Amino acid sequence: PGVHVGRGAVVKDSILFHDCQVGDQARVERSVCDIGVTVGRRCRVGGAEAITTVGAGAQLPMDGRLAPGQEVPPSTRASRF
Repeated sequence: PGVHVGRGAVVKDSILFHDCQVGDQARVERSVCDIGVTVGRRCRVGGAEAITTVGAGAQLPMDGRLAPGQEVPPSTRASRF
């Protein structure tokens, strides 16, 4: 409940918990996003090689990249990764 996936965004082989927001044209692949995660516009999260995890309340920036297998701790405002 409360999940929003923006226009042109792709969520593939992933789990989005409650209240996650995926920005327009973002891509989330093979990832687990905990409660309240925000994925910025055009951000790329994960990939086919490994599972990526994003902790509760984390905010991933617009145009950011989070490599396959990376982990973001809860309540992190990531300015760059």
